Amino acid sequence: MENIKLFISLAFRKEGKPEAHPEAIFNLEPITMRNYLEALKKEIIASSVGTEDCLVTEIEFGIGSFTHQVISDMEDLYRLIQTHYHVDKKVRVTLFATPAGLDFYKFTIGRHFNQAAITMEFPSFDPEDLKSHGYSSTEASIQGILKQAFDLQYPALECRIEPNQHLQATLEILAPAKISAICFMRPLTQQQKDLGETTLSPYGFKWDQQAFRKQPFHSTPLDQIGCGINAVTIFENIAYQNTADLSTYLEYSEDFEKIAHPIQPLQEAE
Repeated sequence: MENIKLFISLAFRKEGKPEAHPEAIFNLEPITMRNYLEALKKEIIASSVGTEDCLVTEIEFGIGSFTHQVISDMEDLYRLIQTHYHVDKKVRVTLFATPAGLDFYKFTIGRHFNQAAITMEFPSFDPEDLKSHGYSSTEASIQGILKQAFDLQYPALECRIEPNQHLQATLEILAPAKISAICFMRPLTQQQKDLGETTLSPYGFKWDQQAFRKQPFHSTPLDQIGCGINAVTIFENIAYQNTADLSTYLEYSEDFEKIAHPIQPLQEAE
């Protein structure tokens, strides 16, 4: 069987500025979110046709934030995928989040999803920097999230922090959460991984001889099926992207020809 990835676009987002996240939807009206989820479920089912010889080894819930969905909705989506696709028993699930709305109950979702990794993305932990970028989360609330991840021994919580002048301040702000040594000192040893320690990584950096060095991130294209607003489908270097228009998507989510358009094929990372 061919291994594939599913990308599920949970498009809604509360934090950050719309111009910085053009693929996300900042309308959090319950009726809009409910209609979107129903359309998304229809596309997931329609996209499963013809995948009998494929094995889903990775699922990513991205673009917006899963934290704006209720737990039962997330579980419904996961069960729907399991019903209509061949899903590997060891499937790796990644959940994209913003700090707003991430709490104990949202962390527990990962326990049902094969120890899912959660990725948070924001500019820094500096209060003024957060505010200027449209984030309502405070320094204390983010520290609380990180402390909670540590206390729960959450398997993988990645913080993607934009490399900027506030990186050192961010490292200092982490200290009260009592996780800076694990987060930023060095990669985890196998023993630490076995103990379930949490690992965090600053976005755009890699660990290199006792220090973090700036490194651009490259992505290698994977065969994947994308469902939802702006989701990308890639097969054999042929790529299609779903519409960014919400009304079009709500009406035609089951019709691939009406919601998707070809985009330039992705190139292999050098």
